[in-house]
Amino acid sequence: MRLGLLLLGALLAFLVSAFTPLSRAPAVVLIWAAGLLAFVEVDAATRRLTLILMVAGVVATAGSLLLGAGFDALAMGGINLPIIALFLGVAFLSLVGPADPVVETAPRRRGGLWRTMAAIHLIGAVINMSMVAIAGDRLARDGTLARREAILLARSYCAAAFWSPFFVAAAVAHTYAPEARALFYLPLGVIGALCAFALTAREVSRLDPDTPLPEFRPDRSAWQLTLALLGTALLLKALLPALPMVIIVAAVTPPLALLLMPRVDLLASARHLLTTTLPATSSQVVLFLAAGVFAYGVSSLIPPALAALDLLPDSVPLPVYPLATGVIILAAYAGMHPLISIAALSSVLLPAGAQHSLLAFSFLSGWAIGTAVAPLSGMNLFLIGRYRLRAREIARWGPGYALAMLGVVTVLTVIGHGLLEIGVLPNGLMGD
Repeated sequence: MRLGLLLLGALLAFLVSAFTPLSRAPAVVLIWAAGLLAFVEVDAATRRLTLILMVAGVVATAGSLLLGAGFDALAMGGINLPIIALFLGVAFLSLVGPADPVVETAPRRRGGLWRTMAAIHLIGAVINMSMVAIAGDRLARDGTLARREAILLARSYCAAAFWSPFFVAAAVAHTYAPEARALFYLPLGVIGALCAFALTAREVSRLDPDTPLPEFRPDRSAWQLTLALLGTALLLKALLPALPMVIIVAAVTPPLALLLMPRVDLLASARHLLTTTLPATSSQVVLFLAAGVFAYGVSSLIPPALAALDLLPDSVPLPVYPLATGVIILAAYAGMHPLISIAALSSVLLPAGAQHSLLAFSFLSGWAIGTAVAPLSGMNLFLIGRYRLRAREIARWGPGYALAMLGVVTVLTVIGHGLLEIGVLPNGLMGD
C-alpha cells in the first residue's frame, strides 16, 4: 500500500506542477522515495542494471563538474518524470476492465486480416498491453501461439509506437528530443505504421495459407474507450497547445478511467489499484529513474568534453538518423532497453546539432521496430512467458522484417529532411 500511495502522490504532484507554477520538487522527492522502496522488491537483473546506470551517471556527472559544467539536482532526479507519469496514468485503465472480443474462425472474409491488425493496433495504441493479452488469449490454440499469430500480434501492436501518444515511446521521444514537432514526425510515423502493416500482412498471408486465420473483433465498448481517450486528449491539446501531449495523456487517463469504471465494489477497486496495479510498475519506475541519472550525466559530460577536444560538430549528417534507428534495433536484439540506447544517442547527437524532429522520428522508429523483433523486449518476453514461445524462434523471425522496415524508415527520413529543407512545414505550424 505504501508504494502505491507514493506512486499516486508522485503522479498527482507532477500533474499539479505541470498545470500550475508550482515546483516539480515534491514530485521528484515522492518518486524517488517510491523508487527506493521498490528497489528492494524488483528482480535481481533490474537491480543490477539500475546500479550500473546509476554509477555510470554519477561518474559522468562528476566528470562534467571537473570540466566546469553546472549541476541541477532537480533536473537529474526528474528528467524521466514525464515518462513515469505517463505509464502511471495509463495504469488506471485497468480499472475499466476489458470487454470480451469476438473471434471468428469461419472462412475468412475479405479484409479480415487487416481488420484484425487494425483492431489490435488502434485499441492497443491506447490501452497498451491489456489489448495484447486480450487478443493473444483469443487467438491462441491450446495455450500457445503459432508463428503467424505471434508475428501478427507483436508487429501490429508495436507499430503503434510510431505515432501513439499513449505509448511510453512518445514520452521518451519528447524527453530526449524536446524541440521535436509532432505535426512533422507523426505523419511520418503513421506512414511507417502502414508500411509495417503491409509487410506483416504479406508475411502472415504466406504462412500456412490453407488454414483460415481467425478474425479478431473487439467489443464496441473497447472502441468507445479508445475514442473517448483520444478525443479527450486531442480536445485538451487544442485548448492548451503549449502543453506537451505526454502530460495531457497522463492527465486525462486517470479521471476518464475513474469515470468509466464499473460501479461495483469501488473500495476493492481502489485497494487493488494501490496494492497491485501501481506497484506492478515498480520495475519500470526503478529503471527509468536510473536511466534518467545516466542520461543527465552523459548529456552533461559529452558537450564540454567534445568542446575541450574541439570535436563538437556543427550539424549531424542525414544518414546518421536512420543509423541511429539501426543502433536502437541492434541494441534491442542485444537485450538493451530502447530507453537506454535512446538516452545515449540523444546525449551524443543533440550537442552535435541534431534536428530534433528527425531525431524523434528515429527514436520512435527504433522503438517500434526493435520491440517487435527483439526476443528480450518487454513485448516478446510477455509472449514467451504467456504463450510458451521460444526466444530463439522470435529472434529468427525478425531480421527480414527489421531490415525492410529500416529501409522504409530511411526513405521516410529522406522525405522528412526534404520537407524541412524546402519549408513545407514551417516552425509555426508544427506544434508539439
